[in-house]
Amino acid sequence: MNAPRSYKLRTSRLCCAPSAVSKRRLFALLCLAPFLVGLTPPSPPSRALDVDFADPFVARVDDSYYAFATGARGAHLQLARSNDLVAWTLLSDPLPTLPRWAAQRDGLTWAPSVLARASGFVLYYTTRDSASGFQCISRARAARPDGPYADESPRPLVCQTSLCGSIDPSPFVAADGTVHLLWKSD
Repeated sequence: MNAPRSYKLRTSRLCCAPSAVSKRRLFALLCLAPFLVGLTPPSPPSRALDVDFADPFVARVDDSYYAFATGARGAHLQLARSNDLVAWTLLSDPLPTLPRWAAQRDGLTWAPSVLARASGFVLYYTTRDSASGFQCISRARAARPDGPYADESPRPLVCQTSLCGSIDPSPFVAADGTVHLLWKSD
């Protein structure tokens, strides 16, 4: 019987996030690891959603997961539900109606995120302001995570017109319970 081989794993310093190269190396190592110890490798995972599902945000509510994504195929936003993060069911548009101030064309609503609150759920999203022409952030509310969400706001929640708009809202709750919203100026 041959003596076990030793393998040296070369690592690189990561400043913020792993590079694509380091991710490929890690993936390759994980795929090869079973062969190195004589086991059969697992089957590669199948694609859970075989649709354009950009800018995803996943919220866990009770025993279900809700994935929200940028609109496609005529929907303002997309929504899918799963109980195991593997099998997903596409649901209807969680934001069927945009507020009056928003441009009413397809393809101008994206980057949704959801925050559970005591009174229900708050959906933050980016859409085009008809008056300024810039992308701005708004919010809509619903009693359930799958909506429908309603936005009755008279104007955008955040719209930095001097910085060409505001996009990609990301809410979070601090340890003291204070709700914060991060975003990027466009």
